[in-house]
Amino acid sequence: MDPLVSQLLNGASLSVILTPDPSIQKYFPDMVETFNLRHVVISGDQFIGKTDHAHAVHHEFKPYDLNFRTSYAYSNYAKIVINSSYSEKTCRYYHASRYLDIKFVTLDDYEIVWDSEKDKKTQTAEHAILAGRKIKIGMLDQDDIWNIHPVHMPSFYKDKNFLELFTVQDAMPLFFRETESVINLETTLVEKFKELETQSKGQIDRVSVLTPQIDDAEFFSTYYTIRSDGTFLRGRIAIKQEEPESYKALRVYASK
Repeated sequence: MDPLVSQLLNGASLSVILTPDPSIQKYFPDMVETFNLRHVVISGDQFIGKTDHAHAVHHEFKPYDLNFRTSYAYSNYAKIVINSSYSEKTCRYYHASRYLDIKFVTLDDYEIVWDSEKDKKTQTAEHAILAGRKIKIGMLDQDDIWNIHPVHMPSFYKDKNFLELFTVQDAMPLFFRETESVINLETTLVEKFKELETQSKGQIDRVSVLTPQIDDAEFFSTYYTIRSDGTFLRGRIAIKQEEPESYKALRVYASK
């Protein structure tokens, strides 16, 4: 297993550090950015991490539209950055070469307090909840994809040995679950650049200048109600009771 993936599945938090290319970043050429990627989808050794859907958008430094929020996502297998908005059903993406360096870092700040494959009793998780520790989950679904998300409301039923965990309301583009689709975006982007470079006779000389947009993108909700009995509910359209689904494994993490 990839060491970074192993760390994530054991509870480590994921962040990305972005070092700008001063020849591209005209406004803030020396500003190093970092994002906490609290939403992670893992398939084998490949992962894509996404920020909360909390980034406000401005245009040419005019006032922000706080009703139009987006998130950013970065993967360890495709050299693209994806900016998406589930409220607008749009995705924009551009080549990672817009930065001099994109680096993933992990922080060993959470530990496993309940593992469905090892633990029968939920007391350790209950004690973590009662201590006010922050909670997140790692859920292995029926497609063998690990889904890591922060928990908004952790809860349990007294003396019932039963956890019920509500994740933060968010959503991801559906193609995040298909690594080939993400790779194809990068391939298409590079091919389009080569075509435009030839047509422009070298005037378009960087693939990073391209920012295609996907309209009417399909998103999947990551707002889950996850139970320690092997089932979970997904809020697909509104907050309502959905038919329970089954997961293959669940890990509950608590902040250290």
